[in-house]
Amino acid sequence: MIAVQKGNDRWEIARDSNANITGDLKIGAKVTVAYVMTASDVGPPGSFHGFRYDRPRAYQATGAVLEVNDSMIAFQKQTDRWEVARNSKTNIRGDLKIGAKVTMTYMMTATEVEVKPDQIPPNTNNHNKRMGQAKKSLRQRRHRLRNQLSSLRIL
Repeated sequence: MIAVQKGNDRWEIARDSNANITGDLKIGAKVTVAYVMTASDVGPPGSFHGFRYDRPRAYQATGAVLEVNDSMIAFQKQTDRWEVARNSKTNIRGDLKIGAKVTMTYMMTATEVEVKPDQIPPNTNNHNKRMGQAKKSLRQRRHRLRNQLSSLRIL
């Protein structure tokens, strides 16, 4: 399982042997995760029987069915179209048809994980050298401007 913090939300995403992981996946790493949502239970609102704890966290959403086929259920959640994978283990309760209002329990499974490289802090010695050179250059320019101003005469 991969637990990801996104804003104030914690997402738990299953990880199987097919997940393509690029980079060193470790706690605290910044990652981009592509995932598939797979329905575990689909039924009329109020028919939900609770989460199972033998797998990563299950999520729940309610909406009207837009499309159904052997591998996917699409439904409208507020203004968004959600497409959730379905398989032989998906438990369907009631008559699943276009227009039906359903509550869907699903879990997310990672298909690809890209670990972002650690940000390297700026080299303090080089940074200090550059700042020192910039200050020296600024002092030299100020000195030249003072000399030029003192040589000007008001007529």
